[in-house]
Amino acid sequence: MASFTMTTFLCVALLIGINLVSGASTSFCQGTCPSGWHSNNGRCFKYVATKTHWADAERKCQNLGGHLPSVHSQEEDQFLKTLFKSLTNRDDPFWLGLSDSEMHQFYSVETGRRVIFAHQHHFLLKRAIMVSFSMSAFLCGVVFSGIALVPQVAAMELCQGGCPAGWKSVSGRCFKYIPGSKDWATAEKTCRDNGGTLASVHSAEEHEAVKQAYRALSGRDDSFWVGLSDCQKEGLWLWSDGSVFTFQKWNPGQPDNWHNDEDCVHTNVGGPKDWNDLSCASSQPFLCQTLM
Repeated sequence: MASFTMTTFLCVALLIGINLVSGASTSFCQGTCPSGWHSNNGRCFKYVATKTHWADAERKCQNLGGHLPSVHSQEEDQFLKTLFKSLTNRDDPFWLGLSDSEMHQFYSVETGRRVIFAHQHHFLLKRAIMVSFSMSAFLCGVVFSGIALVPQVAAMELCQGGCPAGWKSVSGRCFKYIPGSKDWATAEKTCRDNGGTLASVHSAEEHEAVKQAYRALSGRDDSFWVGLSDCQKEGLWLWSDGSVFTFQKWNPGQPDNWHNDEDCVHTNVGGPKDWNDLSCASSQPFLCQTLM
């Protein structure tokens, strides 16, 4: 009989003009968190009091439209601890959205990227991270309180990697093409409904991988939405998966915010063209990404 570490957790989602509770599309640049969520630096956080194992906590966050949070700086680390303590008046541990891979490197379920910032972790195989106000690593399937939840293979699913059913692996990432053209917010919601987000790009290699994935999965050579927007503040570009904006591949003269109404980004597959800002209300094909 398998037993699992259980603790409470926080969920995180980006401010993208989507009602995270109902899933209904709202204004494209709403810029406020839904009721029950707490805003910090363009992200919305929600405390979930249910104690559960890591994989189930991540699934519950996804059902709310977010993920378990990742930490990219000492400031974010302190914010999460302060928020948790203010909501619970306790110093109990809570889950973060970090688990490691067969390569002994920790990855974030929020961003899908390898974690660079670390706070006294020990990076060990098949482990997940919880905040205990000193940061500790715990086995995803370790015994805690002697409570058996589900077979261990199910609880370890998110720790062991591999693309989910219906997703395709391209250059080490999981992608899904869903036919049809949608406005940016609806495209992002559709990706989230399928367990992912619009694709993000952080290097020239990833840019080519994303275009390769779109071409291979859609059979098209046109433009498509990526998860980049400056809805929150003009010129403040944010990825919908919460990852840091560190790479750009704009067409010459872009972004230009034409008619003061271009806050979302699409990229081109065919020819020499790359990124262009576009009205978020425009209909475009799109590509979703999720964890491997």
